[in-house]
Amino acid sequence: LLLSTGIKKGECLAININHIDLQAPGGPILFVRYASPSNRYKERKIDLPAEWVESYQEYLIQYQPKDVVFPWSPRRLEYLLEDLGEEAGIDKHLSFDMCRWTSVLRDWQSDLEHEQIRQKLGISKIQWREISMKLRQLSAQQS
Repeated sequence: LLLSTGIKKGECLAININHIDLQAPGGPILFVRYASPSNRYKERKIDLPAEWVESYQEYLIQYQPKDVVFPWSPRRLEYLLEDLGEEAGIDKHLSFDMCRWTSVLRDWQSDLEHEQIRQKLGISKIQWREISMKLRQLSAQQS
């Protein structure tokens, strides 16, 4: 989910079951929503990979969340992410921020339109200028 969507930790913790539409006409979608009216401009919808659906359905069966998809504290979710990183054999500390940057860098390198990337991240055009400069640098380092 994190590598596909690039969502932040707080956004992940705020996902309700009804924010995920597995039956959307164009494929599964995540609606990123905010409770605070001052953050409503960050709300967006993000396409989810079809392969993710099976894992999500297994998760729902195993944990049976009622409203919030991940009903844990932020720290508990960080521990779970660290455990996943260790199981995957990742040497570095796996974090939400690392997943977000990996997601956006993959999108950048796959030539996704820059406006689509900006909207996917839920950031302003001003923030995008700074982020896009960093993405250029990271992309050049990997070449």
